[in-house]
Amino acid sequence: MTHSPLSAHKASALLCCMLLTLFLAGCSTGLSKPAPEIRHYVLRPELPQPAATARPGVLKVRRAVVSPGFAGRELIFRTGETTYSIDYYDQFLVAPADMLTQALRDAMGAAALFASVSPEASVLRPDYVLETTAVTMHGDFREGRDPAAVLEMQFFLLKDSDTDYDIVLTRTYAERMPFGARTAQAYAKAMERAVSSILARLAADIATLPQP
Repeated sequence: MTHSPLSAHKASALLCCMLLTLFLAGCSTGLSKPAPEIRHYVLRPELPQPAATARPGVLKVRRAVVSPGFAGRELIFRTGETTYSIDYYDQFLVAPADMLTQALRDAMGAAALFASVSPEASVLRPDYVLETTAVTMHGDFREGRDPAAVLEMQFFLLKDSDTDYDIVLTRTYAERMPFGARTAQAYAKAMERAVSSILARLAADIATLPQP
């Protein structure tokens, strides 16, 4: 018994249709998978206690500057001596610069170190200006070490002298806050404690300045 060329052609076409259907079904299954969830974290550091005496004058907290390597919302983890990894699925809710700036304003207001802290959009000329740079802000996940949140911040407190600003105080604070599980959530809580510690140290140092 022999098969006609037409029958062979039909069988080949049918096989191609079946394979195409299976391929499209596989693509559809892959496309229907839910996208990975992106988790967001907010730092809510503890605020310093009010100072015994407030300095006369208005303080303006300028927007913090964060070193470019750590300025993004994605969490950054150090994995080697010169290597870092970016966690795209665990992020701060807002940029670190905005989060640190708001934390500083809240801390300076709570510490009552100055007569008042001006809002960001205020056009009032301040008597004092606080400038901040976060030099590093990451999690240390290197092998052979306990995981830790690493934060280093530099501050300049300036006083308006009509023609220029005089430096009243300059400080650099570094914190290494250890934590247990190597998770993004544990890192975020440790970073929150690191920010709290630096805010407390800054407030304490400003409080010791002689009154004008």
